[in-house]
Formats: sequence, C-alpha cells, structure tokens
Amino acid sequence: MDFEKAAEAFRRKELELDFATITIEQCKETEPVTYVGPGYFRQDASGRLEVKCYATTTPEVGIAAFNRQMRSTSGSL
Repeated sequence: MDFEKAAEAFRRKELELDFATITIEQCKETEPVTYVGPGYFRQDASGRLEVKCYATTTPEVGIAAFNRQMRSTSGSL
C-alpha cells in the first residue's frame, strides 16, 4: 500500500497494515526495552489505532534476567 492509499484508508477509518516485522522500542537512552516480531496496525470505527506486535524475542530485564542467570548451571562431561 502506498502513502496515498494509506492516507485515504485512514480518513475513512479503515486503515489496516500488516508487517512481516515490527520493532517497538522504549524511548530510553539507557537499556531500552525492545520487542521484535510480525504484527499490524488497525483502525477501529472510532478512529483509534491499535498496534499489535507478536514478539518473537522478549527482553530480559530486572528480576527475570537475574532469575535466569541464577538458574543456569555448569555443564558436565
């Protein structure tokens, strides 16, 4: 879909865009949280936009990263 078609669909409140990959990144200078995966933009009848990202990778922040590190064990032969 080109820009003009997307703009016209937006005016009609019928915008639907599918993406093979969407990247959503938190606006922080230090350690931004990032989600990457397929997804879409949809517009409902009231004009509200919905962004959906089916993240194929999830960030490990805070206690989740600490817990994963503590669960790991050394390998053995």
